[in-house]
Amino acid sequence: MNYFPWLTIILVFFIFVGSLIFFLPHKENWVIRWYIICICILELFLMTYAFCYHFQSNDPLIQLVEDYKWIDFFDFH
Repeated sequence: MNYFPWLTIILVFFIFVGSLIFFLPHKENWVIRWYIICICILELFLMTYAFCYHFQSNDPLIQLVEDYKWIDFFDFH
């Protein structure tokens, strides 16, 4: 099994790239519009890749799950 954190990468990439929208020029709406369209297409490709290559339809268990211990003292996952 591949233990690469696909869900974390997809989420963090979306938040990081979405926060960069504040540095784009505000008077030119077409720049922001094409930026968002390109980012959404890239996110769609990342999610499609993670689903198509790492999801097994014949496995009845929960898949594509990440479990990390964040705070050891409180046993917070």
